[in-house]
Amino acid sequence: MQSSASLASAWSLPLPILLFCVVLGGLYFSVPGVRAKGRGAYFLSGLFLLLLTYLSPFDALARQYLLCVDVVERVTVALFVPWLLAADLGPSPRLRTPGPAKLQPMLAWLGGMGVLAIWYLPSIYNATLAHPALRYASILTSVLAGLWFWLPLVGPEGPGKISPVPAGNWYLLAAAIWCSALGLGLAFSRPSLLDLYDNPQDTFGILNEIRGPFRLTRAADQETAGLLFWVGSCTVLLSGVMQMYYRWYVDESMKTKLSVHAAVEAKKTEGRPS
Repeated sequence: MQSSASLASAWSLPLPILLFCVVLGGLYFSVPGVRAKGRGAYFLSGLFLLLLTYLSPFDALARQYLLCVDVVERVTVALFVPWLLAADLGPSPRLRTPGPAKLQPMLAWLGGMGVLAIWYLPSIYNATLAHPALRYASILTSVLAGLWFWLPLVGPEGPGKISPVPAGNWYLLAAAIWCSALGLGLAFSRPSLLDLYDNPQDTFGILNEIRGPFRLTRAADQETAGLLFWVGSCTVLLSGVMQMYYRWYVDESMKTKLSVHAAVEAKKTEGRPS
């Protein structure tokens, strides 16, 4: 009971995350064309999820005790939250990514997946756990890079938008393979590479409960983290595929194309001898 009470006191309001959410929300509702007409629920849900992730005691577990919890946080921030944010963006020219239209999806993929991998390099990862400012930098850049990653898929129509079939499938399949490789690398790497989790500060006095009754040793934590990264990232990417297809099929222009295609096929069938 004492440990639970101590952990319950870990609720906090991280000012950098709060300011980041306020700035994003202000830009979304004030800059013309950034907000999709009649929408906003996805975007606000993304901001709320981002704030809740670092407001709750869940973040204290991630920073001090369990790599597997930190992995859940990072997958949420780097993939799920940006997906929600990108789904409600409007056709503002300010949202156009740099570079030629044909290269924009490639740059977005490299940016999103590259930032996701860079923050998991052991030396950089240890630094983010030791220095709060660097940790906040990793969070904010992960959100922005993830938003860049999702724009060609679920963002507004524009020069850099790619079609769900086949380009969208290949885009997300490559991301799933990349995240799977990162998850496997994390699971099979030496636990001692992330030294903070070897000797946690145990501010809340729950380390014995975690590694005792739950039998979540440092090695088991490392393996669980790799598995959660693999499963969690692929789940988000698969959900992105489903949403992409849904929006594709309800799009009016796509319905028109399908109707024209069906009419052409019907005429071809009528013209064939029986």
